[in-house]
Amino acid sequence: MYEQTLPFYLGRTVTLVEYRDEMGFGLDQEPWRGIPTLAEFLRRWREDREALAIMTPATHAELLGRGVPMQVIGRDARHIIVRKP
Repeated sequence: MYEQTLPFYLGRTVTLVEYRDEMGFGLDQEPWRGIPTLAEFLRRWREDREALAIMTPATHAELLGRGVPMQVIGRDARHIIVRKP
C-alpha cells in the first residue's frame, strides 16, 4: 500500500515496505529507501525505540496474530496507523 499524498501532508519522506510498482525504478537506484520484506520491517520495528506505521486492516490483523507490539492511534475503513508502544 502506498498513499501518494502521505509524504506531502506529513512533510517528510516515507519508507515503503514490500511495495515497488511505480517506485520500482527509484528503489533499484536507491534500495535503502525501501524495506523489501515484511520480515525486515519486523526486525526494524523491534529494534527501533520509536516507530509509526500505516497499513491495511489485513496487515494489521496479520501482525496482531504474530504478536507484534503496536498501539492503534488512528484508523479509517482502509488504513490503520500504529505506533510502537
